[in-house]
Amino acid sequence: MDQYKGYDEIAMFEEIINNDTWCKIEKINKGWSDDTKYYIETTDNQKLVLRTSNIGNYKLKKREYQIVCKYSSLGFKMSEPVSFGVCNKNQNVYILLT
Repeated sequence: MDQYKGYDEIAMFEEIINNDTWCKIEKINKGWSDDTKYYIETTDNQKLVLRTSNIGNYKLKKREYQIVCKYSSLGFKMSEPVSFGVCNKNQNVYILLT
């Protein structure tokens, strides 16, 4: 998978929809949450943020995604929701945002 140049843990992302369009992944070592965060660029120049968390946080993260969806529809300037789901062989939950 050449689209993940410089990133060794590609298997954890294989279950995420449209991961085949990702051409750049960089881990983000900033922020206050316990989520693991990644900066992603796609082949069509879209810039995304992927947040992953332990599967034990599934309900909390699903609710967080629902809140982001609700508020993004109100016209505030904020990250837009792209997708939500489970990855890394059911070990992690993820939220993908613009």
